[in-house]
Amino acid sequence: MKLLNVIYYNYYLFYTRVLVQGDPHFVTLLALSATEGFFINGIFDVVSVTLFCYKIDKWIMITISMAALLFNYVYYHKVNRPKAIIKKKPSFFSSAFVTKIIVLLFSILAISWLFWGSYYSRSILMGC
Repeated sequence: MKLLNVIYYNYYLFYTRVLVQGDPHFVTLLALSATEGFFINGIFDVVSVTLFCYKIDKWIMITISMAALLFNYVYYHKVNRPKAIIKKKPSFFSSAFVTKIIVLLFSILAISWLFWGSYYSRSILMGC
């Protein structure tokens, strides 16, 4: 859960300092859930296409994304965890620079799946 807390904190900083929003905790929750959903869907898609030659249905992907949103809502907002996370300022290896690089790479990997995932899946499925 430390990874999620670190990502949450850095997304919160982004939405309070760069893209200032009215409710940064809500926007952070949505962004974290979307990124998790993209990442998990990417992993499932790669595994299903590579091992089973099966493309996951869009409704399964939507369900996974909604499950990530529900999980994050319960984990963060039901128990009011964001204030503790912001106060603690979690990081990796006690380095803000390393933390920002890891969060940036994770975010780029997860979001980029939207663009190159379909090409990857199609090329693997053609060989099945």
